[in-house]
Amino acid sequence: SVRAQAGEVSFLFLFFHFIFILFVLFFFFKQKTAYEIYQCDWSSDVCSSDLKGLILMKVILKNYPSSNKMIDRLLIFDLTGKFACWKKFYSNSSSFTYEIPTRTQLMGILASILEMPKDSYYEKLSSENCKISLILKSSLKKKFHCLNYFMEPNKRKYTQVRLEVLSPVNFLDEEIIYRVYVYLKDEKLLDTLINKIKDKSLGYGVSLGQQQFKGDIKFVGVTREIKVLENCDNINSICNLKNIEEENPIQNAKIITEKMPMDFIFNGNPEELNTNILNRELLKMSEIVYSRYPNKFKGHTIFKRALEINYNHCKERICFYEDEF
Repeated sequence: SVRAQAGEVSFLFLFFHFIFILFVLFFFFKQKTAYEIYQCDWSSDVCSSDLKGLILMKVILKNYPSSNKMIDRLLIFDLTGKFACWKKFYSNSSSFTYEIPTRTQLMGILASILEMPKDSYYEKLSSENCKISLILKSSLKKKFHCLNYFMEPNKRKYTQVRLEVLSPVNFLDEEIIYRVYVYLKDEKLLDTLINKIKDKSLGYGVSLGQQQFKGDIKFVGVTREIKVLENCDNINSICNLKNIEEENPIQNAKIITEKMPMDFIFNGNPEELNTNILNRELLKMSEIVYSRYPNKFKGHTIFKRALEINYNHCKERICFYEDEF
């Protein structure tokens, strides 16, 4: 009887011990699999106990230099012509010109090549979805010209306007040349843009600020050789002022800082798209820094978040119109 009772106790002890081991193993492996969360398969089914881990993951991803993953391909082309007028946003009767196109003007050129309807491209080519950089490759001069703007078609009623016009210093032998760098989040749209520029299929055509100043696009290349530089002391391109260290301001007469429009937003009715009604609203302005002559920014200035790119046996450092990428 005593042996039987001892046997029952031993059996119960082993049984509960076995159950306890199963419970521990189950709990351990379930916890492990529940927290093996990768960037590619985050779920929206998150309970409160997961928030700390998710917040930590987001902070890590935010601080990680994402440009290595995001900007993996750049289209490079030259925008050329004999005359240009990149009208300043505050110009009225006398139209003053920037020496380089603004981001919104380059958006318009890209949209024209892609044959996107008027006012329809502000989201696809926004600062968030499209990154643009530019290098001025030629020396320019400015001169005012008087133009007759007709007030009504087919009638001789006109108004005379003074227009500031850009042209190359050596007008007979040179062209205005801007080297443009474009990244698009939409890979299919970028492929379409690359193919159209390669094939010289320029959609609605290209103008340098004014319809009468016809321009051309020359394909230069596409590069994937892109390296992120968190800090560097010289660049070749334009730069957003926010990406320049304030402790070391640029002090050079050849360096220009201009306030420029960056993004538009459509504020009309859908049926008014692609009509003559102006339905856009300025969304953002930024201060853009650029060199008046084709040379590098260099000296005691520190540039943040630049890209070093290689293409066609050429190495350049560029920043974007946008302050973040």
